[in-house]
Amino acid sequence: MTVFVLQNNSLDRIGRLVMPCVDYCARHGLEFVDRSLTVDLDVDRLDIDESGGLLVYGSVGWAKRFKESRFGRWIDYDEDAFAASTWGPLLGERALNGRGEFMTVLEVSRRLASGGRLHLRPDRNDKAFAGGVFDAATWGEMLAERRSSFGVTLDDITCWASVAQPIDGEVRCWFVAGELVEASRYRRDGALVVERVEDPGVMKVAAELGGCYLPIDNAVMDIAFQGGDAYVLEYNKIHSAGWYAADVDRVLDGWVADLRSRAVSRPGISPSTASM
Repeated sequence: MTVFVLQNNSLDRIGRLVMPCVDYCARHGLEFVDRSLTVDLDVDRLDIDESGGLLVYGSVGWAKRFKESRFGRWIDYDEDAFAASTWGPLLGERALNGRGEFMTVLEVSRRLASGGRLHLRPDRNDKAFAGGVFDAATWGEMLAERRSSFGVTLDDITCWASVAQPIDGEVRCWFVAGELVEASRYRRDGALVVERVEDPGVMKVAAELGGCYLPIDNAVMDIAFQGGDAYVLEYNKIHSAGWYAADVDRVLDGWVADLRSRAVSRPGISPSTASM
């Protein structure tokens, strides 16, 4: 039986991620193990039956802690495959921000100080900050917030910087075992609009973009619509992605089935790291 391994602290930030998993376990009679992500949490000492696979869900830090543990094979993440500098050039015109350049945090600050806006995301440290469009003021506010709230500076972070472009709408797409299983809109015309996607045309375009590149078989891909065309906006870990209006059961049904298949067919062997 697949066991869910859930983070149970910082629920003010991640409760919206974790609680749907708790509800799913209750409905389907599945076991879950919950712990707090603390400095002294030793994941390797947890006594968890992984014979049916582990579904790990929580913050980015939670997934990272498990990736670095003896349970790492259940974390669907590969830093190189998820890096914008990997998929941007590969996708080319199919990526909204495929044409970009590396910039340090200091270089970004200097560029924005001269005016204008940039679309910025961390190249590898995927949640050092949330990717988006920044001007000098919002960039400074983000850096100050990271220092005050988390006690960290981002001086060592390399950013993928590109020209800011207008976007008509944004949709989050869930892929499990390499197949599109669910999608939710989360923005339209710059405003937060959360609704499940049921339009076959949108699903077809999303599946086609996923066929161009997925960093790993179980992943979340955000796409942007501009005019009548769709582009890849970014990829995220499936372990930490917000649900918006997705049918959670559809995603978790597929994910659990994939984990059980992996547990049976490849016991003790890590999943493939990328599909290109």
